[in-house]
Amino acid sequence: MEYTCDVIDSMPEPIYHQLIADYPEWNIDQLADYYVANRDSLVKEMYLEQEYLFELEEYLSNQNNN
Repeated sequence: MEYTCDVIDSMPEPIYHQLIADYPEWNIDQLADYYVANRDSLVKEMYLEQEYLFELEEYLSNQNNN
């Protein structure tokens, strides 16, 4: 159980909330195992989404200034 808690605590909050939303039927051990197996792709996906949102905000800000 300590391993599972350590994994869950190490998850970035947005990933944790997304996994809970996507897999509400999974128990905490399943979520931890899935995160460990897919950590790199999940973190990359989160980074790309944040980068996109930043660029979108920048674009919209520039549109409002013109």
